[in-house]
Amino acid sequence: MRIHLFLLLGTLLASAVTRAQQYPDTTYTPSIGSPMYAQGEGPLIYIDGAHQNMHQRDGGYAAFAKLLEQDGYQTAAWDKDFSSKSLRNMEVLVIVNAIHPDNQGRWWKPIYSAFTPKEVEAVQEWVRNGGRLWLTADHMPMAGAAAELAAAFDARFHDGFAYDTAQGGVTLMCRANSTLSEGSVTNGSQDQRYVDSVYSFTGQAFEIDSNFENIMPLTGQWWSLEPDTAWQFNDSTPRFAAEGWSQGAVRTFGKGRVVLWGEAAMFTAQIVETEEGTFKAGMNSERAKENYKLLLNLMEWLTAGL
Repeated sequence: MRIHLFLLLGTLLASAVTRAQQYPDTTYTPSIGSPMYAQGEGPLIYIDGAHQNMHQRDGGYAAFAKLLEQDGYQTAAWDKDFSSKSLRNMEVLVIVNAIHPDNQGRWWKPIYSAFTPKEVEAVQEWVRNGGRLWLTADHMPMAGAAAELAAAFDARFHDGFAYDTAQGGVTLMCRANSTLSEGSVTNGSQDQRYVDSVYSFTGQAFEIDSNFENIMPLTGQWWSLEPDTAWQFNDSTPRFAAEGWSQGAVRTFGKGRVVLWGEAAMFTAQIVETEEGTFKAGMNSERAKENYKLLLNLMEWLTAGL
């Protein structure tokens, strides 16, 4: 594998984080064609902010919320624990990069669950009875923090880093290289929402069973690198062949629906300022022009029938 290039990338990124300023790109407003709903008449989407989430509605996922509102959805921040009572009147819940308080600023093992066993049970039953869940967990330690919740829907989140030996860190996922599936989610219900390619910004690789539709399947050149400390790699770092795994998948579960995603940045729009210069990351990136279409198609699939 071209592993040493990725080790170098990890070292550079880890050191750059301490010197970088990162903030939402509030100017990002793509032309989405015909909105799915009249303004403010679509389903209400709650975006979790109660679990030390690195991306919240009014922060890193502001562009995510704004794009959905362009499409007629309503969005709101969520600030409560999950229970049968708190979830009772909710239709759609988005959780992105939740983390346990003990792992904030401490990105090394042990990685603790961001959710209590009672919360996991409550969310599972809520979905089984018709709730709609979008769970995104990025690379270590976010994947580990969400692993117990993902397991409730028969997926195995790997607390590591997805690595494409052919492309390196930021990767093209497309129909042509079989890392973007053919189907209703990628085709979209409108011609202008057909998705041919998207870009992924590292993230994790996870395992799924046949109950899932694998939207971003991983091919034989993909590996999962699973260090003890985030972004700290060496030749003895555990690594696993990730062929057949996923970075994004959907399934029905009882009466409900679930989107599981292993990469968070691809649905953000961020400005990153470093000593080396300023660049865009996420949907606003020049090379990720179709990422927003996939977001809208996923939300249409998730909310179908509401």
